[in-house]
Amino acid sequence: MACAFAVEVSPRIAEVESLIASHMASAIGASLDRTDLLCTYPSDTILASGALMGIIDIGWEDCLDTMLNLFSRGVIEAGERGELVNRIIFLEAYIRATKAKHSTVMYLEKVPLSLFLKDLCGEIPNLDETLAEMEINEAEVGFNHWTSLLATNQDHVQEGGQRVLSKELIQEAYHRHTAFKMSLGFPVVDHVIPFKCSTGYGIITIQDKNAKSKSFSQHEELVSLTNSKYVCGDNNFDGKTLGIYIDLGIDGEKVELIKQKTRATRQHGSISSNIIYIQGIKSFKCEEEISKRLSKLLFTRPWPLDTRWSMFDDKTPLDRNDAIKSFFPLVFKEESSLVKKWQL
Repeated sequence: MACAFAVEVSPRIAEVESLIASHMASAIGASLDRTDLLCTYPSDTILASGALMGIIDIGWEDCLDTMLNLFSRGVIEAGERGELVNRIIFLEAYIRATKAKHSTVMYLEKVPLSLFLKDLCGEIPNLDETLAEMEINEAEVGFNHWTSLLATNQDHVQEGGQRVLSKELIQEAYHRHTAFKMSLGFPVVDHVIPFKCSTGYGIITIQDKNAKSKSFSQHEELVSLTNSKYVCGDNNFDGKTLGIYIDLGIDGEKVELIKQKTRATRQHGSISSNIIYIQGIKSFKCEEEISKRLSKLLFTRPWPLDTRWSMFDDKTPLDRNDAIKSFFPLVFKEESSLVKKWQL
């Protein structure tokens, strides 16, 4: 699951540092006397393909139950929970679209963008007409995992900078079957999914809101979400941009397509913005049992490991500065490696 959903887990013991270097090694051959193995390190694309097959084989319900158990033993901020749930929802929609389009599935296939969006949240009013107007009605999308977009170096982060996407990176991501999880604190956009259309490459920019008290502002948030400069900076990305704004923190079910044009200025002409607004987790077209478990992921509470973790409730929420960005709140180091004590 971590491979496909871009899950970040803190190490709990010292052995992690010595084991992590070989956790993706795969044996592809053995010598005749069975004393030597030929190993390779497959790319994330191949690993994610196998991971999704494993998830489907085991069943979404059992996999999500395992994740719920991990969540109950740690503390994770509401916004982080919402982003993870949305990554799962988008991948689950891609899986259903792939099965509907292809008879043999390896989760390395591309599917029509319109089919993917309809499998995501059902029929969307005026969707086909809008995609035709944007010249992306024949666009294709396909991704089997999420890649975290990190800053280029630590000094860059300390100075307040953020790594942005480029045209070349978007194109490479499309062909490597990946979508982007933007770095923590990235303004406006949380996730980006690349697609290919008749005019080149485009992106779906996604903003997730889980802990939110105010209603959606069409003008301010719509224009910024579909402005490629927020994602690509000054890299002059000229591809198509479709926005998706998700409100998980507000009750109710609602899916609509919003269109808006910015006012023309002396420097810039009018820009048309198109965004799919989705309100409530039940608006997504996933199975009821999956939806129930994802709802629990959104609002699960920490397991009371000690007095600090048991203090959180609806009246005393976790302070943002103290929020832990991983599932496991307890991290410890062994004085000596346990590997030396193992008898193999």
